[in-house]
Amino acid sequence: MSQAMGIIACNGRSDILRAITRARPMAAVPFGARYRVLDFMLSCMVNAGIRKVGIISPYNYRPLLDHLGSGKEWSLDRKSDGLFIMPGGPESLRAGLSHFPLRDLLQNIEFLHRGIKRDVVYSGSDFVANVDLSRLLAFHREADNDVTLVTKPLGQDDSVRKSMLNLELSPEGRLTGWGSLKGQGDEQSVFYLGVLVIKRDLLTEIVTSSPFVENMDMFDFLADNMRHIKFGVYEHTGFYRKITSIESYFRCNMALLEPSVRTELFNETNPIFTKIKDNPPTKYRFQAEVTNSLIASGCVIDGTVSGCVVSRDVHIEENASLKDCVVMQRSHVGKNARLENVILDKYVTINDNVVLKGKPGEPVVISKSAIV
Repeated sequence: MSQAMGIIACNGRSDILRAITRARPMAAVPFGARYRVLDFMLSCMVNAGIRKVGIISPYNYRPLLDHLGSGKEWSLDRKSDGLFIMPGGPESLRAGLSHFPLRDLLQNIEFLHRGIKRDVVYSGSDFVANVDLSRLLAFHREADNDVTLVTKPLGQDDSVRKSMLNLELSPEGRLTGWGSLKGQGDEQSVFYLGVLVIKRDLLTEIVTSSPFVENMDMFDFLADNMRHIKFGVYEHTGFYRKITSIESYFRCNMALLEPSVRTELFNETNPIFTKIKDNPPTKYRFQAEVTNSLIASGCVIDGTVSGCVVSRDVHIEENASLKDCVVMQRSHVGKNARLENVILDKYVTINDNVVLKGKPGEPVVISKSAIV
């Protein structure tokens, strides 16, 4: 069992995906036909032997609780330690981006005080990746770091880069600071991915020592004390996609259609767990034509599906055509409907002969339970 405890912050901005996050937090957004965004980092923690995980919940927490339940699917339904649902702090007066808002821990300080673990693994819940936290923790302890940040060089996706913390490293790879982008043409910029390891005693001291903690980000404290804190950086070399917009969410789902991405994200060494639902296999009727798509269980396919990610219990009627679409649970697409570059939320009904066509960078979004 690991000598670390975990914290996953699920109370970030609720307007990023517009209608999709109107009634649910980003962490509970369906992804990849059968998962939720939260499943990835929660599974990474469990795979690393972490058996005490706190979930910082937002005001619209119901979908999150419905998905997590007692934590059984992640082996967190335990008598000691296990899964803890913690209320998020009130909205901060601080303007701009927050990478580790301390207000979330102020009213949950008992979670840290009662822990006997040496380290805390902190993560956001707005990205998709399979991070080997066992190696991260081994690296952190071998170097005897106070704080270890998970990093990755990113390309030229400005919408993602502008929402992340740009790290400044010395030629020897030592962290010297962080701040804004060095330049739009700098493709070698290294970014903090929203995952870090920090010593529990240090984190407790940070939360309890400042009178301005309600409006502070932890990186404010770290910047003021860089000379006294030993930092390390750990590079994640695998797949990583941060969800910052409808477009990035759409592209992240579409990336799963690449076999190399699926092989990396869903591997036997670090499996991704999710809530189990017992559905029958998908039924492909005689007129069904499915190419390069992910189809979950319980569906009935009687139309043409190409390059789509389709969740459980979806019914696609005869002569309907779906191309490059993300379809969430229990949606229904009527006869002769034509959908291209469309995202359907849960329980959506598309009537017969409806035509919806978006663009790869601007998919059409149909909100939950809508009838079109």
